Amino acid sequence: MVGDDSQIIPLTPREQAFNYPYTAPDGAYLMAGGTVQSLTDLSVLEGRIAVLSVGSNRAPRQLLRKFGGDAIVPVTPAILKDCDICHVANIAPYGAIPCSAFPSYGTSVYLNVAWLDSEQLAKMHATESLGDAYEFICWHADTIIHQIDVPTQPVYGYASLIGMLPSAKGKPLALQAIKAEHRCFETASQSAAMSQAQALSEVGVELSQEAWVMMMQQDEAAQESYRRKIAPMGIQSQIRHWDVMTDLLI
Repeated sequence: MVGDDSQIIPLTPREQAFNYPYTAPDGAYLMAGGTVQSLTDLSVLEGRIAVLSVGSNRAPRQLLRKFGGDAIVPVTPAILKDCDICHVANIAPYGAIPCSAFPSYGTSVYLNVAWLDSEQLAKMHATESLGDAYEFICWHADTIIHQIDVPTQPVYGYASLIGMLPSAKGKPLALQAIKAEHRCFETASQSAAMSQAQALSEVGVELSQEAWVMMMQQDEAAQESYRRKIAPMGIQSQIRHWDVMTDLLI
C-alpha cells in the first residue's frame, strides 16, 4: 500500500473510522498518479507551501481521498518538538476521533510535511473546517526539524479550536499510532478514544462501538448532538508554539 510505486488502495468507510490516522511511510515520498513513489527530485518542492501533517494527512490514503488520483503531492519527514499529537474533543464526518497538536515540553513527534500548491491548499482548508473545527497556523521555526534538506520557508498547519478529549484523569490523550519520544500523556488507540468519547458524551452510550460509529457516519443530528455535549469538555492550553494566520495564502 505504501511501497515504492505501489498503488494506493482507497479507504473503506469502516477503515476511515477505525484505522485513523492510517499508515504513512517513515521517509520522503511522492504521491502521484494514485501511487506512492520515491521522492528523488527535491526541485518539485519549489514554489509549494509547506504544511505540517499531524494526523491522517500524513498518510497517502488520506491525501488520495482529499486530492484525487491525478494530484502530485511531495511529502517530507519532520519532527515536531515540545508537542504531542492528541485526540480532539470532536468527531470527523467519517466517524473517527481526529487529532491536533498539544504542547508537551520535551516530547518529540515524528510527522511529515505535505508540500501543496495553492489549489491543493484551498482543498485542504475546506476539509479542515476552518473557523469551526480548526484554525490555520504558522509554526514557530524552532519547533520543526526537517529530516532532509528542504527549502527554507515557513511551515504552516492546523490547530484545533475545540480542545483535546480528556482521559479519565482529565489529561489529553495522545495518539498511540503516532511515533513519539519522551511522552508525558497517556496514549490511546482510536478504538479506546472512541470508547472514551462515547461514554463522556452519553450520546448513543447504549450502542456497541460498531453501531455507534455507523450512527455517527450516517446521522448528522447525532453528530451535532455529540459535538454539543463533548466540545465544552475540550482541554485547551495557554501555551502555543504557533501563530494564528489571518492570511489563508489562497
